[in-house]
Amino acid sequence: MDGSASFSDLVITNAGNNRLIASAPGLASTNRVITIAPDVANITMTFVQEPPATIGAGSVFTNTVQIVDEFNNGITNTAVTLAPNGFTFSGGTLTRSTAANGVATFNNLSVNATGSNYFITAASGSLTATSTTFNVTVGAIAHYLVTATTPQTRGVGFGVTVTAQDAVNNTVPDSSTVVTMSSSSVNVQFDSNTNSIFGETGDNKQVLSNGTFTISTEDNIAETMTVTATDGTGKTGTSPSIAVNAASGDFRSATNGNWNAILTWQTWNGSNWVAASTTPAGGAGTNITIQSIHTVTDNVAVSLTGTLIAQVTASFSTGGSITVGSGGLVQNSGGINSTAATLIFQSGSTYQHSFTTVPGTIPTAAWNAGSTCQVVGYTSNATLPAGLQIFANFTWNCPNQSSSISFGGTLTNIAGNFTVTSTGSGDLRLGNSGAGDMKVGGNFSQSSGTFRLTGGANRNLTVLGNFSQTGGTNDLTVSGSGTLNVAGNFSQTGGTFTESNTFIPVANVVFNGTGVQTFTSGGAVSGQINFTVNGGATLMMS
Repeated sequence: MDGSASFSDLVITNAGNNRLIASAPGLASTNRVITIAPDVANITMTFVQEPPATIGAGSVFTNTVQIVDEFNNGITNTAVTLAPNGFTFSGGTLTRSTAANGVATFNNLSVNATGSNYFITAASGSLTATSTTFNVTVGAIAHYLVTATTPQTRGVGFGVTVTAQDAVNNTVPDSSTVVTMSSSSVNVQFDSNTNSIFGETGDNKQVLSNGTFTISTEDNIAETMTVTATDGTGKTGTSPSIAVNAASGDFRSATNGNWNAILTWQTWNGSNWVAASTTPAGGAGTNITIQSIHTVTDNVAVSLTGTLIAQVTASFSTGGSITVGSGGLVQNSGGINSTAATLIFQSGSTYQHSFTTVPGTIPTAAWNAGSTCQVVGYTSNATLPAGLQIFANFTWNCPNQSSSISFGGTLTNIAGNFTVTSTGSGDLRLGNSGAGDMKVGGNFSQSSGTFRLTGGANRNLTVLGNFSQTGGTNDLTVSGSGTLNVAGNFSQTGGTFTESNTFIPVANVVFNGTGVQTFTSGGAVSGQINFTVNGGATLMMS
């Protein structure tokens, strides 16, 4: 006997470095490290983390695949490649190497195409494994695709198609979301109820049908514009630029000159601008554009029921005047040198102040009852327009406005209706520290935007007709005392009626009519607002 012991039937199944220790009573133990390799002749591969049963299109998901021997020892540093079945991966690294535990992790996989019963095959050498099946569904609405053909013709309706899409541009088959349409141009109107009357209340809203709709759209001015779709959650989309051409018979200036000189003008023949054979009479359905490089002097009496677009200077000489009749429009983004005797707005006529980055000047004119002055173009301009007068009706509609604009207390009297349609991301104030109250002889209406009565000085807004708010924010005071006097009915069915003066809130609504006045609520009211019914007035809650 040589004192040795033999162990011939030992089995070690754990791959890696294993320590074998020998010991006997009364003797010091001894050990040896033994490295055991996996049994690569008997290995298998399986999916450990399967694909989710349902995956949103474009969503990132993770799969893991493991290679082990018969004793469950991981096979390390072995390449595994994934292959799609029934679809194509839109993202992800499809070849990974196994870690020490034999697991290959694919943690950035994504699929854009919707479908069902998809599965994944993993391969490593001669080994293969198949995942469970899964479905890819459309994601939530992420944006809108807005399309239209170009060019179009002004005054002629055309279709704008809106499609709801998820993050990877799949159509979302939604049939309940309300989408609101707008445009980079205030001249664009919509006809969602398809009655061929554009611009009616609610005509810019339409409900998706299986993820899409086409809305009839019209632009009455030759220009280049875009159309935007937005839903109540802020998801949006804007079309590429849409060119809108003139209509046959429209005029534009060809050179500097007098209105009654044929050489001053060109006409659109349906495809090109050509030399005019007559001077523009100003009739309904005709647009007349004074281009930004020309000055035209009106030396004849013009009755305008069409549209005059002044991109630069329109002036008057002896015998010249423009009387804008019902349906007539003057759009000014340049300069009109007029007086109340040379520019007359009759009932049903409109002036549009279409400046964007500079304030511009509203021309001096006669504003007869039923005429309307609209401020429509401001973007980055932060200064009130020059030339404020006593207007018949006054409308503020600047959907791309980004600044706070104050009238500085200088707009004090509107004979008819005062309407706030949009202030974009900015706001409109009657004044800040500059004193000056306002009297509105007709109704005050607000459908959107932010209107602030005062930002400093104590100020009164007196409305002799009705007060109506269906949207937006109406802030009686940022600083100072703001008082709204209403002689007619008060209706606030939408938006927020508030005061934001956090120091000494003094906000008042006074019902000062002489008969029964109706109060209708439904919108949000916040802050500390005092409501007072004067003697002689009767307030009926609706």
